[in-house]
Amino acid sequence: MIATRRQTYFLSDIHLGLDYEGETSAERERLLVDWLMSIEDTAAQVYFLGDIFDYWFEYGEGRQPDYPLFFQQLRTMVGLGIDIRFFTGNHDLWMNDYFPKEYNITIHRTPLIMRLGEKTFFLAHGDGLGKGDIIYKALKRVMTHPLAQWLYGLLPAQLGLSLMRSVSQKSRQGHELESFRSLEEERMVDYCERHPDKDSIDFFILGHRHLPIRYQLQQSSAEYINLGDWIKYKSFASFDGEQLRYDFLQGNHSEDLITN
Repeated sequence: MIATRRQTYFLSDIHLGLDYEGETSAERERLLVDWLMSIEDTAAQVYFLGDIFDYWFEYGEGRQPDYPLFFQQLRTMVGLGIDIRFFTGNHDLWMNDYFPKEYNITIHRTPLIMRLGEKTFFLAHGDGLGKGDIIYKALKRVMTHPLAQWLYGLLPAQLGLSLMRSVSQKSRQGHELESFRSLEEERMVDYCERHPDKDSIDFFILGHRHLPIRYQLQQSSAEYINLGDWIKYKSFASFDGEQLRYDFLQGNHSEDLITN
């Protein structure tokens, strides 16, 4: 008997295309697909909150990065009536119409506030939110301009994707993997604490930071959830209409969950 579909799943920062610390992209793709297959009977919605890919550009048929196991699983899940949503991240901000056309997957490029069950969620990748990070915010405005994408599209596909791979490697050495010092110094914590609608939001769910965090905001019933990543933690959250759970696919990472 097929279970009633009522779970919503959230994950981010999978970085397909990246071989990292003894794990190949193909191995990570296989783990991801196996997990997606395991939730087929219970999932009503799956939200991928950015940096699904380590780099992405839509050069046209047969010339964008290809992850056949993942793509086939997406097609299967959409065919089962599961609502799949992609949010763009700083590594895959150039997702355009490939997934909406080929897989009927909705792309979100800006934060989304929505109701699920009796709860209100703020969903975003998290890059560029909050105070500071001025250089990145300016660069993102340039990179998301249609002219910038058109100019980049003039490069041969092999050269363009190779360049993106190189830029992604340099980015990984920067702010998104900066060491954790304290919750009080986390830019996204500050952003959620200062958000004008925080009293009407139950969960701020973000990615980008590559750290598993579940933080109760001060003087508010809202929680800030950072989804960690699928490079180190293989972490995700799920919501059944009432309760939100934070889980890890494998290994004993529960002690790594940062809370207050």
